[in-house]
Amino acid sequence: MRALRHITKLNDEGGSFLVNVRCKCGYACWIKPKQLARRFGWGATLASLAPRMRCSKCGTKAAQVVAVAEPRPRGIPKNPH
Repeated sequence: MRALRHITKLNDEGGSFLVNVRCKCGYACWIKPKQLARRFGWGATLASLAPRMRCSKCGTKAAQVVAVAEPRPRGIPKNPH
């Protein structure tokens, strides 16, 4: 998926992206900003989330947090016209 480097907060672009959380052990997951905003608030920055995220596999707290574009559903063309 394409990384969106211009996004710094959860409320950027109305939350229409996914947050990729990757641990040093290799585990990665994608979380919707709405789920993170319930816990940390819409004004939370991605940089402030990184040290707070805990890996569900190994239990460490350091993670890499990057905003990525939502994938298009299959079967829908890029330009429908």
